[in-house]
Amino acid sequence: MGTRSCLASTLMAAAFGLAAAGAGAAAAEYRVTVVGPAGSNATAINSAGVVAGRYSTGPGRYRAFFSRGAGWVDLGQVTGDSGWAVAINDRGQVLGTWHTPDNQFRGVIWYRGRTYDLGTIPGRRLTFYADLNNAGYAVAEAREDGPSRSFLRAPNGALTDIGNLPDGNPVTAATALNDRNQVTGGSGAFTLPNIQYRAFTWTRGVMRDLGDIGSAPNVQQYAVRLDPLRPSLEALPPLEQDAAAPAQEAVPPVQ
Repeated sequence: MGTRSCLASTLMAAAFGLAAAGAGAAAAEYRVTVVGPAGSNATAINSAGVVAGRYSTGPGRYRAFFSRGAGWVDLGQVTGDSGWAVAINDRGQVLGTWHTPDNQFRGVIWYRGRTYDLGTIPGRRLTFYADLNNAGYAVAEAREDGPSRSFLRAPNGALTDIGNLPDGNPVTAATALNDRNQVTGGSGAFTLPNIQYRAFTWTRGVMRDLGDIGSAPNVQQYAVRLDPLRPSLEALPPLEQDAAAPAQEAVPPVQ
């Protein structure tokens, strides 16, 4: 994003200026904190610095964990052979996916010592959740045997199909959302072996094609950023349903 590039350049120039002015100053020091077990991979961090991730328990098998910087906590295994975390919000809710004995992939939330099964998108036994915002909304990509579609899930379980860009035999993979429920990801024609994704943003039922970078359109967005150069996005009012949405704790726990 242009704003971040300008900021990065400004900071870099300032850093060089300070270095030249105070060559005798002590070098900056950094501390590395190990937040997970051996074979682990951190996948998300919230604004409080709490990290969520996964660690391997064998070939193709994982368990989810989180860490506040002093040791790590195994989030527990849902029924099945594997589960992993993909996101954590500022409430401490950890979002993930788990693999069932009957070969489904289902969504899961770990929160305050309890496990909540988000299930699959109806009719699609392969459901991969990708991100979770602070209001408890989540995005997921779901498929069965053909092209995938992506959905926004409300805290009360209501699902919204976010659609696709206008392509023949389309596929949509949502990868992130922000606290205004704007979703981003990739959408395009389901052509194997290489799906020609194009980056998009989705806001209140409208999907916007972000185009390509001048070469093959096989690109995706992996984060939603509000660009101050686009006041039309900044001007969006808060979502009306946010205040009325039930708390995430209403989701029934896995038995």
